[in-house]
Amino acid sequence: MIHLLAQAANTLDAESVGKLIAILIGGGVVGGGAYKLGKKASVTIDNQPIETRRTKEFATQRELDEIKTDIAQVRTLIRETETRAHTRMDNLAQSLNELVGIVSVIRDHICKPRTRN
Repeated sequence: MIHLLAQAANTLDAESVGKLIAILIGGGVVGGGAYKLGKKASVTIDNQPIETRRTKEFATQRELDEIKTDIAQVRTLIRETETRAHTRMDNLAQSLNELVGIVSVIRDHICKPRTRN
């Protein structure tokens, strides 16, 4: 990197070299870029920009497996809860139908309209 800056200093004016150094330092190229961790950076390779994200935290395979197991357990719990809820709703619907039948019998046999004799 220093060799490149030395060549630029020989071919460019001082202001352009200063801008180049500022861009390189600001982009984290010079100095390792440790302060840029976790931030978005743009890199250009063969005139095609590539968006990258840097992070300092990684998950091990064991941690990923634990997360997958947790997700599977949550899905199973949701499925079981949904099944119980549907069973309960079916039972309530059956009880409601029985009550409607009882009310219909009461209405038809006990509450007959009076006829005049």
